Amino acid sequence: MKLKRILLILFLAIGLTGVSFAGAYDDWPDDAVCMWLDMKPTHEGYLGEAKKRSLTCEGGKAVVGAAPAKTTATKITTSTNKTTSTKSSGIKFYAIEFTEKLRKKLFDSIKDFFVEVDTSTKFDGQYTFQLFRTGDGTMGMGSGYITINNGEMIIEKDKRALGTGPKDLYDTFEAQIDENGQVYGSIRLDILGGKDRSEIYTLKGPIKKILGESPDECCLKIYFQLKPIKESSTSSTKVKVATSDGDPTVSKIIEVIEGDRFIVDIAEPHELAGSNITLIVRDIDAPDTIKSCSKEIELGKKVKDIVTQKLEDASSIKLKNIRKTSKAVIAQVIVDGKDLGEELVANDYASKEYGYWKAYICSAVKAISAGEQYLWAKDFEKAIFWLERGLVMDPDTNRRPGATYGLSLAYKQLGMDHKDYLIKAAELGVMHAELELGENYLNGWDGFEKDSSEGKYWLKKAHEHGSKDAEDACGCKF
Repeated sequence: MKLKRILLILFLAIGLTGVSFAGAYDDWPDDAVCMWLDMKPTHEGYLGEAKKRSLTCEGGKAVVGAAPAKTTATKITTSTNKTTSTKSSGIKFYAIEFTEKLRKKLFDSIKDFFVEVDTSTKFDGQYTFQLFRTGDGTMGMGSGYITINNGEMIIEKDKRALGTGPKDLYDTFEAQIDENGQVYGSIRLDILGGKDRSEIYTLKGPIKKILGESPDECCLKIYFQLKPIKESSTSSTKVKVATSDGDPTVSKIIEVIEGDRFIVDIAEPHELAGSNITLIVRDIDAPDTIKSCSKEIELGKKVKDIVTQKLEDASSIKLKNIRKTSKAVIAQVIVDGKDLGEELVANDYASKEYGYWKAYICSAVKAISAGEQYLWAKDFEKAIFWLERGLVMDPDTNRRPGATYGLSLAYKQLGMDHKDYLIKAAELGVMHAELELGENYLNGWDGFEKDSSEGKYWLKKAHEHGSKDAEDACGCKF
């Protein structure tokens, strides 16, 4: 039986909640846009934001007095006679209260643009999902279960994980599937993990890989990867038996594929008992040993050897918190009373974040990009972690100046000593670092000893690199 539903992609995008969500850069000051545009002059996002604001940038600063964008005052009246007006130099956002009468009128006026979805029961069942972020490499964001019932898709509340925001964001997921396996829907997500950075993503694609588009074309995208869970059929008269403590025991390690993936035999008596079973350690990601950069593969083989030896020496290997799929058993692996996954994470042989190792080992550019994103999302601890990791991986990267100044900003925001990074960034020719350092020396700010000569030296450097504020800060002409 088919349930014929009308799915309005436009309404899913705005949620009909009466709230408008700003773009990715809307809370950035003009100088921040110009600073990053100065360091990345070809970045489409920064170019688009500067164009949207009609900014004129020179030397990484917004020019005061440049011709501003035209501003307008606009008034919107709903059926409740409430009005909202605004005055700005770009896109206007309004909070509108939708009454039932206004909703119906709006629906009727644009119904010709609806996407009609014939929902189907063909794909009903339970699925596991992995959620990924793309656009600057691929990074895992979360996982969980999706149930499809009469063509309607929901994310289950149990055993779901989201590394970039509250798990409650999964409750905004709305989707339907047609008889061809095409999914249409939306979800609100915060893909950077910062405050007030969530956006509505429009979902569309085949059930195996559902793509999510942000309203801001310049920004990162997402996708859901689904796999069906096939229930094993058992006789209704079969007696279920278990070990004395209810936990299955691994009787033989046939092969260690990677640090978090093995082929094993599970001992009788237990309903999972059998041979050549794929066992995956739950909730961790060990380095890849097969398909990655050479450094990750090298570490992956090291972790594999450590785990192999640990399992060979074990007198007891039990499984807890088990989930069975059609291809593997996923469980906590308890070796001689200790959780193997927790030990691997504690010793930096595994991570709780899926996709972590590509940025951590393989690409300094990916690590620094992640740090910059966390910096502007105001997650300063993660910004420090990834910026420092990028510089450790490639000290000579051409992104070193910006990353060094970013570390200075992050440490300062956390109230920690940032002087060394600020001095280094200035020495590397970062204009904003030169200006800040000069002001600090001139005025004795931020823990710097007052030194007029040193202050003027760095202010002159900032002036030479295009700063319009250096002479005012100095009170002199260069």
